[in-house]
Amino acid sequence: QGAAAAMVRALRMAGLTPEEVSYINGHGTGTPANDLAEPKAMRLVFGEHLPSIPISSTKSMIGHTLGAAGAIEAATCVLAVERDVVPPTVNFQPEKCKNPDLDFVPNQSRAHRVEVALSNSFAFGGNNACVIVGKYRPERSLPPGGEGESTVVITGLGAVGAAGLGVEEWWRSFTDGRPCWGEIRGFDPSPYRCRLGAEMIPLSPRGYSSPEAWRRMDALSRQALVAARLAWNDAGLSPGREGAREMAVIFATGSGPIETVEAFNRSIILKGPAAANPKLFPNTVMNAAAGHICLAMGFKGPTSTITAGGVSSSTALIYATEMLRQGRAGTALVVCADEFNEAILAGHDCLPGLLTGEKVRPFDQCSSGTLLGAAGIAFVLEREDAAGWRQARVYARLMGYGMAGDNHKLGGINPRGREWARAVGEALDTAGVHPEQIGYCAAAACGVGMVDRAEAAALQAAGCRHVPVGAPKSITGDCMGSSGAVNVLAAVLALTGGVLTPSVNLEEPQADIPLNHVRVPGVRAAVQYALVNSFAYGGNYVSLVLGKA
Repeated sequence: QGAAAAMVRALRMAGLTPEEVSYINGHGTGTPANDLAEPKAMRLVFGEHLPSIPISSTKSMIGHTLGAAGAIEAATCVLAVERDVVPPTVNFQPEKCKNPDLDFVPNQSRAHRVEVALSNSFAFGGNNACVIVGKYRPERSLPPGGEGESTVVITGLGAVGAAGLGVEEWWRSFTDGRPCWGEIRGFDPSPYRCRLGAEMIPLSPRGYSSPEAWRRMDALSRQALVAARLAWNDAGLSPGREGAREMAVIFATGSGPIETVEAFNRSIILKGPAAANPKLFPNTVMNAAAGHICLAMGFKGPTSTITAGGVSSSTALIYATEMLRQGRAGTALVVCADEFNEAILAGHDCLPGLLTGEKVRPFDQCSSGTLLGAAGIAFVLEREDAAGWRQARVYARLMGYGMAGDNHKLGGINPRGREWARAVGEALDTAGVHPEQIGYCAAAACGVGMVDRAEAAALQAAGCRHVPVGAPKSITGDCMGSSGAVNVLAAVLALTGGVLTPSVNLEEPQADIPLNHVRVPGVRAAVQYALVNSFAYGGNYVSLVLGKA
């Protein structure tokens, strides 16, 4: 049903009927589960017309290229359209075919007029995607996807991590300026230079998952599901009312299920391939958490996983916002999660100048590095008109965003902040907001001098020198791909409660790049618009502007 739904959505978006498709490039893995399910999905969509459509599997020739498979198969469809040739399904044995009425283009390519080609893809975790390509026709254009200017609002919040369970506990830490990190207790940190971190609190399935499903999840999926349930309940929604097929789930993670990947690979490295644990493997893929969320909560709408380092969560919010604006989903659940464990610490600890053995001091000229933290944070997004129709509580409006990148250095960033300033400027421009209207900036500063100086320079260049600036990472640690989501929580606190999250431990601000630092807890102000910054090593910058509801 999921695969059929993806094909139907793609056809609807293209303004085509099933009868207009002249070639299908199937997912076709050669595994019994796929090769029985995929033709069933195709029959649901194409009905009695399906036997007349050539269907083939590119994987039969080149194998399964995992994440690259969909791109290769889409390129195959482009070539089929361009050359009017359909590729074969090689190694095909007609006598073993379970669907003898279908044309799988056995073993030999053939000339065939291909006006429209459909590429179908599956992925572990319940992901289904479909791409349609066709011959160029000047009169054929992609129909508009909906009201592209619709305002998107945040109606649900969920958070879990060292700061506690629930957004209120996180906001209490922000308000009090109380750091969440401390001595590591979940594993022995003695082999490492850094022995501090913000560890995940113990989690229980009670109220979030059945015990059976909980046992199948790894740590990342559990903290993601807890955050998702909290946000969903906070929004006051029910799957029956909203419609499971109209619910988009966008998952964001910077590092993915590292603990599970490490455990799976460790057994193979130490004991050989025969020791691989098949129970671990399903959770080693980046989108496993999204699959667990959909299974536990009954969602069947569009789902995607964003992995882009420190800007993962901000990018996921942008992706979900555009889906809602274009009418591709009715509601979006954006879930962000990153672990903190020994494998994460070991990888970061070996990088000189990154981690500190003391407190985090963003924007301080004597800062010595950052600390890491775990987090699971979720948001429910809706179009403003839909939220108004059901009289939902609205936390904030997503007003605008900016994205930029540099080519300065692999694993580094441009210390002058030029590209970062462009992201900030684009966010302000798309929001229609002037710098002097911003009442608070949740900065990405983390205690790494290079990063903090680049952001300070970017804010100055974008005209935000006098904007009150605070660094939530001084309280939560660097939650990697979820850090942007942490900053959104701080921005929402400023918009709804007038509380500005400070940069704690800031004693000697960088004198040559002055900013309006929020240095003490409990500062209050009337905030109409808030700026949220995030960055990723390698030179990726995302800025968001949120507005008061």
